[in-house]
Amino acid sequence: MESINVIPAVECLELTGSRLCLKTPLLITVMEDEFTSVATLLAEYLDPLTLRPRIELGSTSHVGDVIFLQQDDLAAEAYGLEINEEYIQITASDSRGAFYAVQTLRQLLFQNHSETGDFKLPTLLINDCARLRYRGMHLDVSRHFFDVSFIKKYIDLLALHKMNVFHWHLTDDAGWRIEIERYPQLVDVGSVRSGTVVGFTLDVEAKSDEAVYQGYYSQQDVQEIVAYAAQRHITVVPEIDIPGHASAMLAAYPELGCTGAPSEVKVYFGNFDDVLCPSQASFEFLTNVLTEVATLFPGPYIHIGGDEVKTTRWQHCHSCLGLMKEHDFSEFSQLQSYFMRQVGSIVTSLGKTAIAWDDVIDEQIDPNMTIMSWLCKDQAIGAVQAGHDVIMTPMEHAYFDFYQSHCLDEPPAIHGLTRLQDVYQFDPLESFPDPDHQSRILGGQGNLWTEYVKDPDTAERMVLPRMSALAEVLWTSKSNQSWSDFCRRLPGFEGLLHRLDYVTANSHYKPHLVAEQTSPGRFIVAIESLANTLVYTLDGSTPTVDSNHYEQPLLIDTTTTVRATSVLNDQKLLGDARLTLVNHLALGQSVQFAHLNDAEATLAEQTLLNGQISHDRIFYHPEWIAFVGIDMDAIISFDRPTLISSITLGFDAGAHRNLHRPSGITIMIPDTNNGWLQVASMDQQTIDRCNSAITLGLAPQRLSTLRVVAHNKKSAWSVELEAIGPVTLYIDEIIVH
Repeated sequence: MESINVIPAVECLELTGSRLCLKTPLLITVMEDEFTSVATLLAEYLDPLTLRPRIELGSTSHVGDVIFLQQDDLAAEAYGLEINEEYIQITASDSRGAFYAVQTLRQLLFQNHSETGDFKLPTLLINDCARLRYRGMHLDVSRHFFDVSFIKKYIDLLALHKMNVFHWHLTDDAGWRIEIERYPQLVDVGSVRSGTVVGFTLDVEAKSDEAVYQGYYSQQDVQEIVAYAAQRHITVVPEIDIPGHASAMLAAYPELGCTGAPSEVKVYFGNFDDVLCPSQASFEFLTNVLTEVATLFPGPYIHIGGDEVKTTRWQHCHSCLGLMKEHDFSEFSQLQSYFMRQVGSIVTSLGKTAIAWDDVIDEQIDPNMTIMSWLCKDQAIGAVQAGHDVIMTPMEHAYFDFYQSHCLDEPPAIHGLTRLQDVYQFDPLESFPDPDHQSRILGGQGNLWTEYVKDPDTAERMVLPRMSALAEVLWTSKSNQSWSDFCRRLPGFEGLLHRLDYVTANSHYKPHLVAEQTSPGRFIVAIESLANTLVYTLDGSTPTVDSNHYEQPLLIDTTTTVRATSVLNDQKLLGDARLTLVNHLALGQSVQFAHLNDAEATLAEQTLLNGQISHDRIFYHPEWIAFVGIDMDAIISFDRPTLISSITLGFDAGAHRNLHRPSGITIMIPDTNNGWLQVASMDQQTIDRCNSAITLGLAPQRLSTLRVVAHNKKSAWSVELEAIGPVTLYIDEIIVH
């Protein structure tokens, strides 16, 4: 039976069993002026092919090869697409629905284009509509700037996926990217930074490349992009991120800060102490800025940020302290709420709706403000219960700056892991069973932050095909979503993306290793991939096409390094997946952590005594425990006296990252006076000579209790990092033999 490989999946499809052979030149008939612009875009899409399209205003007696008809009873964005043996007919109530029909038709044309240039389409009936009204993609142009031509190409990508919102993150600590005529210093100073960090900001010995970096969009550029998006039924939402992430603004106009001291556009990436002061001068400045922004962007929204605001400067600002006293504020978070409330009122006065990240949620925020939820489900639920409209963009599903696989041949990314199936499992409505609450969920969005996305090819590879999975989640009804069917349709859609000159990731064809510990030291290991053939070894050696073929989960009960790779159809190998499982003496034992609260200690025990090594994998922060400015001080209690001779701690991130090592390690056992006796130690100089893990030997002895301290006494190595916070020590396993 013939299959239709359309992404996102359509709502209703009926194949009628015949074929339509398209003729050239192809006549596109428009029955109403409403659809002329869509017909023009269809002709542009078809122009590179051999169909030589032309457009005419039709009548009931003059039928073309592709016909656009208006049908008023169809919902907004819905469409019908009929292909019979004579012609193609598109019906919609407005140009939006017709435009989405054209995107479906583009895919069908690509799939049915023969090598001889003929187009033989299957006859069919499609009725389709959008599940959610807000279907968005974000792009951060502050950390790395992308020119107008790429922004248009990115918008075209959204259009192909039937997405209707482009969230344009225009300002942050690393650069101000939009011209504001009243304040020329914003681009003269704020768009230029003196360099960019090489590697990762929090790495050991990260440095600036000291190469001047700059770029901004003129108001003419903005108008051109907004018009281009509007032609494709995409609303552009500008973001001016305040009061934090405002270093570039403060570099241009330092008087807007609490100290008035000179600032600079940040070379490193993170959260910084310098934020806008909640002063009348700041609000007047923002009124003028947002007035120009509102004029440039005709859409209903302006995003005003509100995320990751540090209150350090406010705590030492006489003006801020006076404001808190005046309004009877007891917490500095209330000062942020006051700030966002004031800016939200400015946006409202300009005839727009303000959007803010869910960091701002509290009882003081105007319920008319729309919330973009990235932190956690509880924040989103709280926002809905408080009467806010909400756009869902949770990190675990929608952050496309995260890694796409664990394989060591994966290109660098920021941190985290969002695989293709993680995106497809996203359901914006999942946490809201109440229909009244569901009505508050406008839709969802994918985010591409660009700290480590430096060029267009990388940007495309980071969003594709994860954007394709997200598009189906947001467009297609839940009952019509199927992961297995999406995977069946994906290769054909990737072929279209390549033909349109987009770069796609291949991470979903690489192997992914997942281990479940069924009892201390016993594991079940599964290897997941969209590739048909997977091979593996259990001795740490590199797999070849002749290695063991994976057919079912592996049972492992001894210390083992599993390595896996995919075998493609041309017998080439793809992916370098590794997972070391260690059957050691501390598994299943209890542990106490001196400097962690109960919840932190529970998580640390589950992570540091699970027998899974992370220092030979790409850094994925949930597999490590972070000790921020504190020592790791762990007391392990064994259920019986146990012969112990060594302790190992991993510190290497596997690839791309250079994590901080402990400044020292001390191993202790109880003494006879209820104190602790040191039995082994290692200093910084010795630790620095270790490759990926630190092992300390001690005289073999039977112990019931063991104390392991990894010291973290380093200070930040740069002024920039001092603003971010203390050094973070990451540990991935406490191995006891």
